Amino acid sequence: DITNACARVEWSGDCAESGRKLSFDYLNAPYDTDLKLPAIACGDRITAYLEDGKNPIFTGYLYAVEHSSQIGTITYTAYDAIHQMTKSRTTRNFKNTTPEEIAALICREAGLASGDLFQTGTPIPSMLCSDMSYYDIIMAAYTKAHAATGDNYFLSVDGVNRVSVRRAEWI
Repeated sequence: DITNACARVEWSGDCAESGRKLSFDYLNAPYDTDLKLPAIACGDRITAYLEDGKNPIFTGYLYAVEHSSQIGTITYTAYDAIHQMTKSRTTRNFKNTTPEEIAALICREAGLASGDLFQTGTPIPSMLCSDMSYYDIIMAAYTKAHAATGDNYFLSVDGVNRVSVRRAEWI
């Protein structure tokens, strides 16, 4: 738990962005030998909770570190699993597969757990994905379902890195 060593925490992202970001300033006092803080580094998993300390609102991995001086604070930036999905690419050819089956397969391939994948029940006769990001493949599949259902869909990360696809109720 690094909560008490954080001077600032900012959680950002909205429905127009594919993923979420958490940025925080972490106490940096290398010359204070009495201060015992957990060491953190790029690649570490970070989970932020609601004030109750039980319900996670963000889980991601540290990608960036910014030192402003030798002492004071260090700014860390973490991104959720959707960021990883936008950076990883593959080529796949799907036939007679539903968007939810495609999403589950892509999550497994990306090494991520799938959460609630909205059940469209709409088989896609054929979908060739050439050098596309994991995120784009899932969204392309659900876009094809949109043509049949009229519903809009979005990806989110639930709890501890579970990728979900939901029907957008507000659009």
